[in-house]
Amino acid sequence: MLNLKKSSKKQHGKATWLNRFTKQELLFVWLVLIIFILFDLFTRINTSSDDINNVWSQQSLSTTPLLLLDNVHLNELANKLDKFEQSEKPGVEKQQGLTEAERIAQQGDLNELYAKNMRLTLVGVFNQGGRFAVIAQENLTTSKRELLRVSLSDTIDGYTVQNILPNKLVLTGYNNEINLHLYNTNS
Repeated sequence: MLNLKKSSKKQHGKATWLNRFTKQELLFVWLVLIIFILFDLFTRINTSSDDINNVWSQQSLSTTPLLLLDNVHLNELANKLDKFEQSEKPGVEKQQGLTEAERIAQQGDLNELYAKNMRLTLVGVFNQGGRFAVIAQENLTTSKRELLRVSLSDTIDGYTVQNILPNKLVLTGYNNEINLHLYNTNS
């Protein structure tokens, strides 16, 4: 029976704790809670409208035409760029390639190969639909550079592609075998 009285006192104590709040205090708590919920709701609505405005501004930017150069200014810029690329840097001599004897003497492991008036460097080796290599061919007199795609048994300025390995290209020509490496192997 003692246990029943203790439990009834605890329940009675909880009821008195809730009864301590007046109706005005509970109304104040509810009002603060409603203000917090409304603030949260308006913040969320405002954030989503900003996202809509951002999408709209991105769409308007993508449809806005960019300023274009007229042909006169475009040609003028192209001519200036060509003059800049063809001008020689002071104190730097352009190498015009190797002599015939030096070119024929090239053999073994190389990072660049000189053929006639061209400098050849291996840019990459690929294996997509068959193995092939990409070589940068630079004309030493005009400094023009182009990329060439080569496969087995292709010929480049007198050199024939014998093998394409992951890090090098094996070429034969002028009674020499040359390993044109993708990167420097001496270091």
